[in-house]
Amino acid sequence: MITLFDDDYILKMYALTQEVKGVVETYKELGFSIKDVIHKVAEKFNFPEDTSEYYVNEFWKN
Repeated sequence: MITLFDDDYILKMYALTQEVKGVVETYKELGFSIKDVIHKVAEKFNFPEDTSEYYVNEFWKN
């Protein structure tokens, strides 16, 4: 069987995604602007701005 990603990698990515989601939801509830949240997520997770923008946009609408 061919595996593209090992289970450990998948679990780590899932955990990271859930952590980012929690941060985005918290900042949104506290009244931060989407632009500020993009910047804060980029700083906290050491993401490039475009990666941060992708995640924030995904979780902002939920």
